[in-house]
Amino acid sequence: MFRRTMVLIALGLAASAGTALAEPASPDEVMAALRTFYPGVAGAGPVTFNADLAGAIAAGLDGDWYRADILGSVDPEKVAALCGRLPIHISTAPNEITLIQESKPGPVTFRYTYVGGSLFSEWVDMPALFARLAFDELPDDEKRRQMELNVLRSNSGFVVFVRPSANMLWMYSLTGGARLYGRCG
Repeated sequence: MFRRTMVLIALGLAASAGTALAEPASPDEVMAALRTFYPGVAGAGPVTFNADLAGAIAAGLDGDWYRADILGSVDPEKVAALCGRLPIHISTAPNEITLIQESKPGPVTFRYTYVGGSLFSEWVDMPALFARLAFDELPDDEKRRQMELNVLRSNSGFVVFVRPSANMLWMYSLTGGARLYGRCG
């Protein structure tokens, strides 16, 4: 009786698992994903062992960008106004990507150095970022320090870069969350 019950349970699980499984990824889906993470490197086959992945991610990034996730609009006039006022300048060097974000107190520099795959290490000019966030204007030293610690935790960690297209850059900070950048016109 016990054995028969166990066989019925196993058959039931197998039947339900069979209906819950999706189809395997198609070769086109795999290649589209590889091109998203490593544009210019993934051609008709897998990424080669000695491919310049950092170079593939950084290719064509130089220029002015804006934070598409913060703007919250795709209205060309709003994008042009933001790009005209406060663009984010991206420049590249071998194994390094630098973002300079303009702000009224002064520019804030974010530097990303290549680790491996699509992973980069992030460094942020914290005093400039604190000035941009006006932490020096807070009268309560303890509150200011707590806010500074929160900003420190959200920056200066590891970041995954994804290039869904030549004009879009998606970055996922392992401590600070996602950021989506669009190229200025």
